[in-house]
Amino acid sequence: MTTTITLNGEPRTLPQNPLTLAELLLQLDATAPGYAVALNGKVVPRQHWEQQTVSGGDALLLIQPIAGG
Repeated sequence: MTTTITLNGEPRTLPQNPLTLAELLLQLDATAPGYAVALNGKVVPRQHWEQQTVSGGDALLLIQPIAGG
């Protein structure tokens, strides 16, 4: 059963529902140190990624580190 979330302002279809945040980030290849995640406007600490579920209609903001100078 698929479901749709909003990821960084864009609709995205997920292959299963619910999905843990850790599972979703693994699918997105976004597990490196430095990533920050907000789910429905609230920052989710990394230690909660395994327990936090993502369901249809959720809005996810994924911020990735960028080197600069």
